[in-house]
Amino acid sequence: MSTKTLRKRIALVAVSAMGFGLLSVAPSANATIGVDDAAAIASATVAPVRVGDTQNVTVNLTYGNTADTYTVGTADTANVGAVVRARVLTGPTGGSIGAAVRTSNLVNTFAAVQNTGSTTVATISPTIQVSPNVAGTYTLLVWVDESDTGGSNASFPEVSDLQTTVSFTTAGTPATVNLTTAARSGRAGLATAGSFGFTLRDAAGNLTYLMSSLGETLSGSVSDVSANTTGGALAVENGTVANLGSAGATTKSITVAAATGTGAISVATTAAGIARARIVGSGSLTGVVPAVTADYTTVAFGFATGLSLTTTTGVSSTEAATANPTDPAALSTSSRTGSIWASNASARSLVFGVTNASAATTIQYTIAARTGISLPTGVVAGTYTVTTAAAASDFAGSFTIAATAATAGSGYTVTVAEDATNNLVYTVISSSNS
Repeated sequence: MSTKTLRKRIALVAVSAMGFGLLSVAPSANATIGVDDAAAIASATVAPVRVGDTQNVTVNLTYGNTADTYTVGTADTANVGAVVRARVLTGPTGGSIGAAVRTSNLVNTFAAVQNTGSTTVATISPTIQVSPNVAGTYTLLVWVDESDTGGSNASFPEVSDLQTTVSFTTAGTPATVNLTTAARSGRAGLATAGSFGFTLRDAAGNLTYLMSSLGETLSGSVSDVSANTTGGALAVENGTVANLGSAGATTKSITVAAATGTGAISVATTAAGIARARIVGSGSLTGVVPAVTADYTTVAFGFATGLSLTTTTGVSSTEAATANPTDPAALSTSSRTGSIWASNASARSLVFGVTNASAATTIQYTIAARTGISLPTGVVAGTYTVTTAAAASDFAGSFTIAATAATAGSGYTVTVAEDATNNLVYTVISSSNS
């Protein structure tokens, strides 16, 4: 275990409790934290919760700081007896959360996660279950009991306990489905479904969810609204694509995550067309949640048999600078990925060739940013098209990606589809190669 230093914390929080008086303060100036005590409460959040149901309050505890390291996967763990507790501070008349005090499982039974970008600070996120019995807004007093001995801080926090407050308003019966977007476009084919996310909200606009115990359901369906009605077989999914034409499946149940009040419906076409997804309340929500629709317009884009780089100046298939760079190998079924190092002086503009052995067609290609890597100036991420035409023994087309400026290490990926499941992908990195 890493060496830890004693720390002092000074804070004062005055609070008043519904139906009782309470003066609670954060750790005093002389309080110290044991080697495995939480350093701070980073945040406390409450999942959407409906009256009569049970959901979680998640309390994110940080361990370690710049002078007090915490290493996940070593002997560093939370105190064996540490728990998190919560009680109602203010709320609706007669409101409770299932008990005067709700307590989490032992903190050390929850996973510790090293904070992104840090080697000294970790987070452990214990949960407390709450079950509100009256609709309204609740404010909870949340604290960390590092001993779990059933002492005075089993009912209220002691002066030295880490503590905070969190408020939530109970969610109501679902009233609306709110789509993130009502129109999308993409490629025809059951393997290339388009997904439409949504949130489910109550009459007050709060995130909510379905309660199966009350008979609440959402029904999803899809129809072909193509101008020429030749969109082919349609599909609707909630997790997996299921052809509506199979086994008479004309509707599908749509689920909503209770923790986030979100869900999704996805649709696809086997040929170019427009699939209209429809979500509506069913069961006890019939006539309560009105229908919403979203259109997925698809085009029968072609697939590529090959992707190559036709630029030869200032490019290399290896990172090392070279006066006579080796042209990066063309991509095909046998080699679907490749890397290109392009001079940020002489190869800002790159020309790519696309082939299709079967017929003239329009092919999509995508330019995407790489995680943590900046795009060269002038290169815009997005999805574009290129048309292939007869050329010698196959059909070919080309497109250009041009940077107006580039710094070493910047880059992007360029992708074309080989078939419904495979892609041809170049990773492009700007370098000082001449």
